Amino acid sequence: MTIKSTVRESLAAKWNEYLACMRANADVLLDEPMPEANEELFSLAETTGNRLAYERIDFQRRGFLAVDGGLALFQGEPNRLEKLEEVI
Repeated sequence: MTIKSTVRESLAAKWNEYLACMRANADVLLDEPMPEANEELFSLAETTGNRLAYERIDFQRRGFLAVDGGLALFQGEPNRLEKLEEVI
């Protein structure tokens, strides 16, 4: 076995592990409602200086974006596109 084939096999194993992790997260998120980010939460940071409420929602939405976008792109799963449209 050459170094090149060893590296290729290692990368393929990591890629499959990554996709499995993404799919496990996506299966959990698929039935979850999309957290709503609104102007009120966004402007709360300006009035109080506290960004945590908006950031919590924003990071949850980014999770949907990463998981559903990745599976739509890498696996061509159309049901993930619908969820992705909710984020965008």
